[in-house]
Amino acid sequence: MTSTGQDYFGTQEQISVLRRGRALFDLIDTDPQMTYYGRTVGLADPDGQSMNRLVSLISLQGNGSIVTVENGDISHWQAEAQRRGLTTTHYAR
Repeated sequence: MTSTGQDYFGTQEQISVLRRGRALFDLIDTDPQMTYYGRTVGLADPDGQSMNRLVSLISLQGNGSIVTVENGDISHWQAEAQRRGLTTTHYAR
């Protein structure tokens, strides 16, 4: 791995993702609907505008997430994402 000397590590592509995520968070950090975990900005909870906002986040960052989705709603969000040509990953705990 390479380092930029500014707490960013990885390939140039990975470092670019990290920098974009941090810069975006610096702009929107007062919005309680947004969440940030050190890589990319995501949505804290789904609402009526979530899919449009998620698509925008993905366009800006190359990645996006909705952190808290009820188990019964996951298939709805996955189907909507796939309908828009997005790929999904589901992490559960």
